[in-house]
Amino acid sequence: MIARPNYELEIPAVNQIDSDYRNQITSPVKTHFTIVDPKKTYRLCNRLDVVIDARDGKGRPVLSGDDYFRARISNPRLKASASSDGYVKYIGRGKYQVSFMLRWPGEVFVDVTLVHPAEAVQILRKIRDDFPSRCGYNGKFVRVVGEKTITKFTLCNVFPPDPNKTTCDFSNRRLNSPWFCTLPADMQCADFAWTCTNSKWAESRLLPLVTENVAWLFSSLQKKPIKAKGTSKVKVSDKPAGNSSASGCLNPQLPPCRVGWRSGSSSAAAGYFMGRQWFSNVCRLRSFDADNANRCLRNKVVYFHGDSTMRQYYEFLIEKMPTTLKPNPPTKQSNWKVGPSMAESRAYNFSIHYRHHGYPIRNNWTRASEVMYIADALDKLVATPDTVFVFTIWAHLTATNLSYYEDRVVGIRHAVERLHARSPHTLVLIKTANTRSHGNAMQSFVWSDWYARELDMKLRETFRNYDKVAFIDQWSMALGYSSSDHIHPGPEIIEAGVSTLLSYMCPVDSTTGINAGQTW
Repeated sequence: MIARPNYELEIPAVNQIDSDYRNQITSPVKTHFTIVDPKKTYRLCNRLDVVIDARDGKGRPVLSGDDYFRARISNPRLKASASSDGYVKYIGRGKYQVSFMLRWPGEVFVDVTLVHPAEAVQILRKIRDDFPSRCGYNGKFVRVVGEKTITKFTLCNVFPPDPNKTTCDFSNRRLNSPWFCTLPADMQCADFAWTCTNSKWAESRLLPLVTENVAWLFSSLQKKPIKAKGTSKVKVSDKPAGNSSASGCLNPQLPPCRVGWRSGSSSAAAGYFMGRQWFSNVCRLRSFDADNANRCLRNKVVYFHGDSTMRQYYEFLIEKMPTTLKPNPPTKQSNWKVGPSMAESRAYNFSIHYRHHGYPIRNNWTRASEVMYIADALDKLVATPDTVFVFTIWAHLTATNLSYYEDRVVGIRHAVERLHARSPHTLVLIKTANTRSHGNAMQSFVWSDWYARELDMKLRETFRNYDKVAFIDQWSMALGYSSSDHIHPGPEIIEAGVSTLLSYMCPVDSTTGINAGQTW
């Protein structure tokens, strides 16, 4: 079970930063990147290698290797873009390397961003490891005595909020998912009825850590562009490289989207945008509009479980198919953001469902009776080959420590294995995390991209050798599409994800041409 937090957390050295110390931290002004071979004649499917040279405020190499960089390639005129293949890797002597597969002809521009310098990453790591939760949660206990309803509020969390008071243990021990609430006076644990987030609790514990110098680290040095030393672009001819067939780089050589074939657990970029349309590097996507989406979904039951970034898929389908897909009933749940929600098409005999992934839930008041963990939902699922289960789990768990997250996703994997043992042909897809904005220290302490990336890597690692699931790689989509980050990605990214989902549900056959997935 998770230990209580250490509220006496100290961040060594950071509170005593002076101007000289600041000059020792990775500088987005002095740091630069270099294209390894800028004069090379590049072809489609060639690799482009870039080296980042991390320098401090005085231009000296920074040797810690803990800076968090992101990189992407783009062509604004073509509206083309892609994330890197794998994360930026430290190669020693203050240098980092990142590579790209070149997917379109014409100019290719390289963009590099310093998300956090090493000192900020070290703070994030220490806070994550020492605090089992950086968010607070409220519980509401309700008891009816005669004609009188008694309501009392308390604190809840993944650890007992107050060890000196009586605590209700609502942990799901089968899934190793802890959840505790302090029991209010004159109440019983069975009276626990509602849950919601408590932002003031987190602020009271984290705000004292935000000294002037910490604030500087997470504002002046956060998500800053890095300039190129020399050119920042290369020219790509429209002739493919000789090894393109073997690498499966070009879309005509990719197979239909089926589980088990490079399904997305690797760190390679999952695809690229061209003309704002998403092309998968894993499989051939189909084009979908409302008509062929309805035909694809005919007789299916699709379950979306996760957070609001998963709910976007549910809402996208309702918005794009309003004549056939109707919410039923429209206000079934206590909190529409959490679910459970359902929409159905009587004309095509299919339904889609959305539900939150269970505690912790950073949202407004929700009935506790409506909270369900993903693994429990999988175990209760009456599945057939026409059942599809899609889940994501990350945004509400960036505020927990890594061991908590690992236990959670390992439990989900076991539940997926149990599902496939009784229904081998039920399709399961995993939507990954995406980038998001965080403009100051407090936001970074709770939901920094560094946390999201760590969870994303742990999720992929957990499912790496399980070839019966497929991935919707929203990290690649979000990072590749734009250098602007949002917790709720724009419609182009959601459309790309939904088209990927439908392409796995209804793979293109061998007689169908190559199609990017967006024609809604």
